[in-house]
Amino acid sequence: MQYTFLKKNLSCIISVFVSEPFKVVGPNSPLVAETGEELVLPCSPQSSISAVDMTVKWIRPDRSDKLVHLYEGYEERNEKQIKSYRGRTSLFKEDLKNGNASLKLSALQPSDEGSYQCYIEYGQIDNVNIHVKVKGKNQHDHHRIVNDHESGEANVKKQKIPKHKIYSLIKSQRVAISHE
Repeated sequence: MQYTFLKKNLSCIISVFVSEPFKVVGPNSPLVAETGEELVLPCSPQSSISAVDMTVKWIRPDRSDKLVHLYEGYEERNEKQIKSYRGRTSLFKEDLKNGNASLKLSALQPSDEGSYQCYIEYGQIDNVNIHVKVKGKNQHDHHRIVNDHESGEANVKKQKIPKHKIYSLIKSQRVAISHE
């Protein structure tokens, strides 16, 4: 909004610009994904301004070592990143110019479940909270021995089995563990 005041014969122009407060937006509801999948955590300035010149910081507020990903000074700076996130996080750098500060998290792990905060700094600082739920977090890949009663051969199949069922599965398959 611009206001212009004129006083008699003097052409005195005073312009006052009223701008919106800087606001960061993201999803309102939790993001849900399966273990091993890729997940995008959306985050952007409310107005579609370029985030190339901004600092974008993703953290885990519930952890003592908080840093998940940092973009600052036109580059990603992840020297102090939480070790379990190394090599699994990235921003859409080509899309920063469109205001996209979303985080791509690859090879989702059970420990990735929880709260995340996306901070964007551009003169002002604002952040958005995002909650991630990981499905299949109590499941792991295990090999199951399946006996083919017709041929008498034993086949190994890979499947996801909840932790609490592993013992009963081993017991029911009569698997013996030996040390040679």
